[in-house]
Amino acid sequence: MLGKSKNLVKNFFSLCPHGYEQIVSLLFLGILIRIVVGFYTSHPNDEEVWYITAVNMLSGQGSPYGTRYFSYPPVWAYIYLPFVSIGSLFSNPYLFSIRANLNETVVPIMSPLFGTVVPIMSPLFNFVVKLPIIIGDIFVGLIIYRVVSNFKNEQVARKAFIFWFLNPFVIYTGAMIAQFDVLPALTSLLALVLFMERKYFLAGISLSIGIMTKIYPVYFIPLYLTFFFKSDSSKKIEWKKNIFRLIPFLAGILLTGIVLLLPILAFNSFPYFFEGNFRRGEYITSIGGLTPWTLIYLFEGGFEWIIDYDRAQIIYIALYILQVSGIALVSFHFGFRSGQEQHLKSFLRGHVCILALIFLTLLTVNPQYFIWVAPFLILGYGLYGDYKIKLSILSASACFLAFYWAYPFYPIIVFVNKEIGMTLYNALNLATNPIGFPLVIFFGLLGAVTILLLPFPTPKISRLKNLLTRHRDEENFAE
Repeated sequence: MLGKSKNLVKNFFSLCPHGYEQIVSLLFLGILIRIVVGFYTSHPNDEEVWYITAVNMLSGQGSPYGTRYFSYPPVWAYIYLPFVSIGSLFSNPYLFSIRANLNETVVPIMSPLFGTVVPIMSPLFNFVVKLPIIIGDIFVGLIIYRVVSNFKNEQVARKAFIFWFLNPFVIYTGAMIAQFDVLPALTSLLALVLFMERKYFLAGISLSIGIMTKIYPVYFIPLYLTFFFKSDSSKKIEWKKNIFRLIPFLAGILLTGIVLLLPILAFNSFPYFFEGNFRRGEYITSIGGLTPWTLIYLFEGGFEWIIDYDRAQIIYIALYILQVSGIALVSFHFGFRSGQEQHLKSFLRGHVCILALIFLTLLTVNPQYFIWVAPFLILGYGLYGDYKIKLSILSASACFLAFYWAYPFYPIIVFVNKEIGMTLYNALNLATNPIGFPLVIFFGLLGAVTILLLPFPTPKISRLKNLLTRHRDEENFAE
């Protein structure tokens, strides 16, 4: 009995969870890096919105939409609020943010609450609000590792895990600027895995949580529907079976969505929810990032040419029609063209192509949006050897664009050491560098071209060598 108790204690405190022994050291290294950089880095604008929303909800506001600042679906607020609540046990929530005028050497950040005075989040707030994002990073990495190791081997799975968990841009997005894009990426990835395991109700729940975190996973639904009615299920009895399989999937989506909207409906916040999430496109406030629309800055008139209200409406409607029709075609193509043996590969590529289409029809593709597609690209790399070059190019392009302003280092200036903070800021701030803007245009367009090429397979080096060898042999034979 005593021996069994010792074994239980030993297993409980073991640092090598079963099945993940090959990546334990990498896991702890990634977590350590995130914790170290997380305390003293932040995104002044977005984290300020998380702060305002959290303080309002802690003071008794039952919905994140009591102010007009929170313009996302509610799940992110539901997730980080408990972490901020625990943080509030150690500090007055009103001390989570301070106002700081960092003088003219720092690029002024427009703040919805404080104007041009920069809001700086405290190290405690930075940590608690980033903790659920770090947990999301961990789960994405573990899912990628588990899937690849099951289909391939642990060595390939380890490489795929490194591609995700030690990717500098993934660390930057979550641990430095607290962008929660990993959470809908996680639920979308989990929905794919659950769907392939025929756990349709759970897949619907996971996808719905993603939709209620950021809207974009809703565009995966047509792809899922086509995979319920594939061409290899043409018999009447198979169609009936697929309808019965579809019902729990749709039930999972609808029931989860209703449950997540109940607090908003109970506190009469639905108008704010609708306005924040579905009326953001009435005016064009920004253009650029990993998008072909970055080209507009190369022409005279640039941004001013497109921000006219009437012109903006026409452009948004045209792009939306193109986006929806393109997603329908992509879903039909991948849903009905693949046989059973290509089921997973086609389903995975369908996700990648839908996200590529979304990026190409958005005027602004912020660098953190790359997180949406990164898990699927890495899974494709691990399972089929695809996307490696494109994944590397997109990671580098997104990382460069993200560091353009160097604003994550503001808390170091305030809470650590002004000289160290300003050294980091001046070294990485390309906004004041003469070559900064041309480089941004270059990397933005490089990323956009890479996104455009995502649906098309990259020729393998070995395949190119074979083609060259065959061509050379044919020439020698002709001679």
